Amino acid sequence: MNIEPRAEAESVAPEAVVAGVDERWPHDCDVHAGVPAWAACARCGRFVCRQCRQLGPDNAESLCVACLQTHMRDAIVAEHVAQAVAAGHDITADDVNVQTIEVGELEPRRLSDYPSTIRKVLFGPGRFFTQMNPDGQLLHAIVFGILFGSLGLFLNLAWSSNTPEFEASIVEMMETYSVSRNAIFVVLVFIVLPMLTAFEILLYATAMTAMLALTRAPSRGFVATTKIVAYAMVARLALGLPWIGSFVGLVWFMVIVSSGMRRMHRLDFNQTLLVVGVPIVILSMFGFFAFN
Repeated sequence: MNIEPRAEAESVAPEAVVAGVDERWPHDCDVHAGVPAWAACARCGRFVCRQCRQLGPDNAESLCVACLQTHMRDAIVAEHVAQAVAAGHDITADDVNVQTIEVGELEPRRLSDYPSTIRKVLFGPGRFFTQMNPDGQLLHAIVFGILFGSLGLFLNLAWSSNTPEFEASIVEMMETYSVSRNAIFVVLVFIVLPMLTAFEILLYATAMTAMLALTRAPSRGFVATTKIVAYAMVARLALGLPWIGSFVGLVWFMVIVSSGMRRMHRLDFNQTLLVVGVPIVILSMFGFFAFN
């Protein structure tokens, strides 16, 4: 839900506009009357309580909700302009109708959007999740996550298929179920791997949502967390790397999820470490002992 600061809020002298995180201001929040302010918006100077305080670019400043929305709209406009110019169109920011742009518009809606989304999530997760819509387009995110999570598992399956252990497992399944090798691979690729990926997304999202509640950290809901985990599944492409793929994929996955959770839920470092680290470590250890 969008919270608009009161229009009648007093302006604050520039020297009072700071990005304080833990300072108690001798003022009330300009949105919630009677609630002590936690910081002042670094752009407009409105006082904000802990609930209203937003993190600005790179977590370097405190913003009110309205200024954060303005920042995100500006970023999306700039992205539209850059894409149009790269495509050979003569366009400036003044030509873009900001009213038609919504946060999350840069999320993938079709296959042609996937290459740019992969690049943004892998190499610029902070900016990507800052612009992500926390409430809508859940289906797009889940499809994206299942596709690339399954692809990563398939790549891992491809290089590990030459090991004696894997070959023994395939032969055992062929004898047990009286099916061909090709049939087993079809079932694995098109049914088992997508189902495992979907279950993993749901499991991680549920565990992290529970941690948000247990630690009483700020939360923008289960949908936002699920989308973060789903997009982070693109890190599983690293599973295609022989021997080191599992480690690289897990670390990259944690980095992406941490960036998304911190930006989307407005967590500090310690909260991010608990909310993200504890579920991933526990579930990874469980998976290791379950399949070894």
